Amino acid sequence: MLDLTPRAEALFAQLFPTDLDAAGLEALRGALAAWVRRQDALDRRRNHFLKDFRNTHGFERSGYDAGQLAAFEEGLTRINTEALVELRQAAEVALSASDS
Repeated sequence: MLDLTPRAEALFAQLFPTDLDAAGLEALRGALAAWVRRQDALDRRRNHFLKDFRNTHGFERSGYDAGQLAAFEEGLTRINTEALVELRQAAEVALSASDS
């Protein structure tokens, strides 16, 4: 089975009310591992954006002019939107494991 916390076990039981067979469990493990790797890459991308932006414009957002603040917000929104889209896709893949 999966190594889950008690809370995660309860959620797992809600998402997958019937036991997964070996193939389904392996598909779920693969989907979760792929998401962890992708999430790590998205976190690094966000961190690089923040580092680069702050190195260029300073660390104090209160000192940003309107254009800098708009660029800061737009950059974070773009990265966070991509992460949300990919999270939804990863969830769909994980949930489809019950169909295998």
